[in-house]
Amino acid sequence: SIFRRNAIQFTTKQYNKSNLNYFNNKLIYNRKFSINNQLTSLSNDFIDDLWPYTRINTGINVCPEGYKMVIHRLGKFDRIVDNGIVYAIPFIETISHLIDMRSKEIIIKNEKAITKDNINVMLSICIHFQFVDVKKVIDTTINPFTSLRNHSKSAIKAVISEIDLNRLLDTKSELGLIIKNTIEDISNDWGISIIRCDLHDLILENSVNELLDKHSLAQRELQHKLVEAEANKKLALISSEAEKLKLENEAEAYAMKLYKEAEGKKKILLLESETEAELFHIKIKSQIKAIEELSKSLSSQNALDAAKFILATELIKCQAKSDSKANVIDIDHILQQVNKTLSNNK
Repeated sequence: SIFRRNAIQFTTKQYNKSNLNYFNNKLIYNRKFSINNQLTSLSNDFIDDLWPYTRINTGINVCPEGYKMVIHRLGKFDRIVDNGIVYAIPFIETISHLIDMRSKEIIIKNEKAITKDNINVMLSICIHFQFVDVKKVIDTTINPFTSLRNHSKSAIKAVISEIDLNRLLDTKSELGLIIKNTIEDISNDWGISIIRCDLHDLILENSVNELLDKHSLAQRELQHKLVEAEANKKLALISSEAEKLKLENEAEAYAMKLYKEAEGKKKILLLESETEAELFHIKIKSQIKAIEELSKSLSSQNALDAAKFILATELIKCQAKSDSKANVIDIDHILQQVNKTLSNNK
């Protein structure tokens, strides 16, 4: 029984010890989990709830790189120091602010606004800013993060209310610059410089999205039809130009063909006329020789008349052949040619 009692006590102690370790480990885990959650929250939207950042004055303090320390003496502003070793009198001087001078950002998610034509929209904007005047930062606002966030929301609503939906969609790239200029009007008085504003998202109502989709589809169809009509127009113009060029080439070829045929006929007629003229002259010369031989046996006057008669007869035949359509023969002209021919052969 003694052994059994000792065994039970030992088991109870081990159980209590293990149970205590379990609860201690669970508490440590919960604390770590809570701290992680807090750090995650700090990195998103709740970092402005911890303003102002302070440090305990240990007499010899260190200001990190990129920060500035604000020292108060007996509750009154005394000086601003940069990074490095900072000497401060304990209990008399306090480090009221430790201000990060590097670039920071505030993300405003799904901020509702109404356009000029009464369309509800939601915008997500990232505002990049930087503290430039520490004295203004600590004197003009209680919490610069909260003030900048609220002022930015008001600026977004004011900017969106002055433009309609079509202009909003057309100037999305310029919207960040417009909001930046609006925020800067007051943020400069707080010692805050706005670096830029980036539009991350623009959400419209479902009905508006459907209308925009239909409008975009109609615009694309219209653009497609315009492009197709322009292509058909160019094709018809090219076809007509090609047909016109084809007809011009055919007409030019036909005209060239007619010209060549006319030139050929002209050359043939010239050759025929030249040949007939040569034959006529040869025949006349032979007849003149015959007449001359005949005139030796006849009296001179009779021979001359006979020659004139024969020559006139041949001339009339030649003229009739050369001008078959003529109904009248000029006898006087023929007699003149006969006399001229006989006078040249005397």
